[in-house]
Amino acid sequence: MALTPLPSSTRFIQPGVTKCYWVPTIAAYPAAVTRTEIGTGTDLTGEIADVQGFSSKADFVETPDLSAQFVPKVPGRIKADDSMLSFYASRNGTDVRATLTQGTSGFVVWMDGGDVVGQKMDEFAVTIAAVSVMRNVAGTEVLRINVDFALTKVPGYNLTIA
Repeated sequence: MALTPLPSSTRFIQPGVTKCYWVPTIAAYPAAVTRTEIGTGTDLTGEIADVQGFSSKADFVETPDLSAQFVPKVPGRIKADDSMLSFYASRNGTDVRATLTQGTSGFVVWMDGGDVVGQKMDEFAVTIAAVSVMRNVAGTEVLRINVDFALTKVPGYNLTIA
């Protein structure tokens, strides 16, 4: 019997496609953000230099017993990875620091296939933990601002874009 194959993917690279938005409020979180809510947000995409985290992973709990040497595991708690966005700094100070400030809570929305109705997105409820300027005296990199995010609720994964 032939198995059903996965659907063929349309492969792509993220630059020029993925969108990242800061949205102050998502009333029905973790349900999909509405167009009205997106309209109150900020498109961060063009100033992002690097991304870390914005994912979750499971812990595993060992369940040993005396009947065997093998130690089975069961799924444990799910926790968020440390998450950070690195932005380009502006010489005149008009940059991400005016929008994302320490202690502010909101939502980071990722639309990896672009902001296209009917495609998929992920949402993360966050609190901004720190906003730090990353200086480089060697002059080999441009000045950046790292924004650290604490993921505060279970992420909304694989939601349909309205």
